[in-house]
Amino acid sequence: MAKFLKYCLIYLSVIFISIHALISIQRIISTYAPDFSVLYVSAGNLIAGRQLYGANLYTELAYPPFTLLVFLPFLLIPFTPAQALWVIASFIAFLAIVYMCLKLAVPKPDLICWMFACSLFFIYFPTKYTLGMGQLNFIALFGLILAIFLNARNRYQQAAMSLAFGLILKPQLILILPFLHLFWKNKVVQTGISIMILVILGGIIIFGLGGYLTYVTDIVPLYADFSARQVYYNQNLAALFSRLLPTEPARYLSYLSSIGLYLSTFLFVLRHQKITLADLAVVFPLLLLVEPLAWQHHYVFLIPAFIFLWPQLNMKYRSLLIISGFLIGWNIKSPQNITSWASPLILSHTCIGAMMLYLICLKQLLTGK
Repeated sequence: MAKFLKYCLIYLSVIFISIHALISIQRIISTYAPDFSVLYVSAGNLIAGRQLYGANLYTELAYPPFTLLVFLPFLLIPFTPAQALWVIASFIAFLAIVYMCLKLAVPKPDLICWMFACSLFFIYFPTKYTLGMGQLNFIALFGLILAIFLNARNRYQQAAMSLAFGLILKPQLILILPFLHLFWKNKVVQTGISIMILVILGGIIIFGLGGYLTYVTDIVPLYADFSARQVYYNQNLAALFSRLLPTEPARYLSYLSSIGLYLSTFLFVLRHQKITLADLAVVFPLLLLVEPLAWQHHYVFLIPAFIFLWPQLNMKYRSLLIISGFLIGWNIKSPQNITSWASPLILSHTCIGAMMLYLICLKQLLTGK
C-alpha cells in the first residue's frame, strides 16, 4: 500500500509539473526572452560588420565573437520564430541532459524515474531562469554531457565535436578540461580544443579580428571589477566575499580562495588512478564557485552533479544533497528587503548550497563512498 501511494504521489507530481512546464514554455515563447535577443542581434551585427560591444542592447554582450557563430542560422528567420525555436531547443536539451545523466549514473533508469527527475529540476529556479531569459546554458551543457555520454560509448570523434560545440557556446567550460583529460585518458580533449581553434580561425578569416580585439580590451577587464560583485544574482565565491567584506579585501581573498580551491581539487583528482563518474561530479560546483561571474542561471550546470552523486550516497548524505539543492534552487524575489545582520549569508544561499555540494563531491572523491 505504501509503495502504491508513493507511485501515485510521483505520478501526480509529474502530471502537475508537466502541465506547469508546458504553460511556462508557451508563455516564454509568446513574450520576450531578453538574453536571446542580445545574442540574435549581436549575430546580425557580426554579419553586417557593425560594432559588437557597447551596442544598444538589453545588456552588454558578454561572449567572444566566436560564440555568435552558433546563432548565425537563426538569422534566416525573423526574431519571434527564432526565439521560439531557441526556447524549445533549450527545453529539449534540458530533457536530454537529464536522460543522458541518468543513463550514465544508473544502469537501467525507467521512464518514471526520468520524468520525476525532469519534474524536480524544472521547478529548480536556475532552470526557469535559463529558459525565461533565453540563455544558452542548456544548449552548452547538452554539448558537454553529450561528449561525456559519447566518450563512455567509445565514440571519440563525435565526443570531441560535441565538446568543441559546448566550449564555443560557453568558453568558461575550459576550466574543467584538465579534469576531463584525467577522467578520459584519451585525446578527446585535445581534439575538441583543435576543432574549437579551427572554428575560431575560420570565423576570424570571414569576419575579421576587430571584434576579438575589442572583447579583450573592453570586456575581459570587466571581470576584474569588484565594484558590483555583491549583486544578488551573482553567486560565486567572489560575490560571497563581496557581501561580507570591503572591496579590496574581498578581491584578494576571492582570488586566493578561487585559485587555491581549483588547484587543490585538481591535485585531489590527480591522486586517483581511476576516476569514476561520481568523482567527476566535483568539477561542476567547482566551476561555478571559481568562475569570475556565476549568475543564478549558470547553476543549471549542477544538474549532472546531483544525478551522478545520488546513487552513490547513503541516506545521511542524500539528506544533505537535498538541502544543497533547496538552497541552490531557491530564489528571493525581493532581495532588497533582506536587511538583517545575516543578509550577506542569506543572499548568498546559492553559493552556500554550491559549497555544500562541492564538499559532498569532495567526500565522494576522497572516500569513494
